Amino acid sequence: MGSIWAIWDGTLDAQLEMQLRTTGTAAAVSLVQLIASRDRAGRHTLASVRAALSGSTGDSSSGWEPPSQSKRVVALQSLSGATSADDVALWQTFFRKRSWPDPILADLDGATFAIVPERPGPGGWEWLRGLGAASAPGRMAASRTISDNKSLPAARLEATEALHAVCALGRSVGTYDEVWDTVVLRRAAAAVASIEHDELRQILREEHCGRIPLASTLRAWLDCGGDIKEAAVILHTHPNTVRHRLRKIDQLVGTSLQTNSQRLAALLLLRGWDDPPPA
Repeated sequence: MGSIWAIWDGTLDAQLEMQLRTTGTAAAVSLVQLIASRDRAGRHTLASVRAALSGSTGDSSSGWEPPSQSKRVVALQSLSGATSADDVALWQTFFRKRSWPDPILADLDGATFAIVPERPGPGGWEWLRGLGAASAPGRMAASRTISDNKSLPAARLEATEALHAVCALGRSVGTYDEVWDTVVLRRAAAAVASIEHDELRQILREEHCGRIPLASTLRAWLDCGGDIKEAAVILHTHPNTVRHRLRKIDQLVGTSLQTNSQRLAALLLLRGWDDPPPA
């Protein structure tokens, strides 16, 4: 969007600086909303894109149709901390400044989405992916490729879950195909989060009280398929420290982690108790 400048020839104390920052933020949001309002004269409207993403008949008066070629739905991370309409305006401004003159964006259920064709160049997925990895103001995640418009609502839900997975993994961009395993584990963990296990719960409770991080160690070890060296890298500690903690865990949980199915169940419980449920 550029810069907003204020000239003041007096003393800039902390209170005035805070007021200027607040005013600047409000002015910036107003400007991008004004720019975004030009869409009503464009090829498509927010209402028609929302209708396509939700699967409703929506606003057919615009005559707009989604891209006919293979495409993806991309979920975009919230930027404004205010409303999803502000997020649409902010992402719209960013994309236009990066040579996508007519972004296909809309907000739905409090989130922001783009519909992008599977092609090179501005507005295509590979171009958008490059922006996400290099200079985008927030994270983004795409659904699998779809070929028909009836699949847009399912692709929107897929992109939403992929974005949660991308954020959980600390990545800037990704596709459902790349994070499907995290999506599956998050769903399964959310489904079992209400199940209790006394020994595992005690390990987690003690860690939350500031004691030895046994729960984090167990989860990292399980995430790594029992690879102690890989778990040590994730935990930023020495493999011998991991071995010592695992011996302590073995003393506390007894026979609860002897089989592969028990270890998988323990991993799901630890994920379910610690991770926020998928939206």
